[in-house]
Amino acid sequence: MVIFTAIEDGDTVILATRATTDITDRARQLGVATIVIYPYVRLTESPAPIPTAKRILDQIAEGFSDGLKILRVPFGWYKGFELSSLGHPLSEWIARYDASEDTEAEKDDRKGSGFVRYVIVDASGES
Repeated sequence: MVIFTAIEDGDTVILATRATTDITDRARQLGVATIVIYPYVRLTESPAPIPTAKRILDQIAEGFSDGLKILRVPFGWYKGFELSSLGHPLSEWIARYDASEDTEAEKDDRKGSGFVRYVIVDASGES
């Protein structure tokens, strides 16, 4: 499972705990044993200062339970990648965490994004 993440100005380590909990829950739901943390600053228009972003990314990576293999893509490197995913709604997921969500009640009320994308492909790979 690949987690593309951008740490924004104003984010805190509290968000790291929330993200780690949600990612762990999703990994268990999908039966995933390996998680790749992929810092991708282009996901935000207001990135956090580099020291803050690195600290929060460290907190995210360290917050996972034993039994999950955590890989980290180097921070700040120019990267290229190829992706493929399973063709069902659980194969794509988006979440946004807000620093103003500080209570457990708010955490329990948070739902995943309503974003779902379906691509219909025939046997030759044409959509």
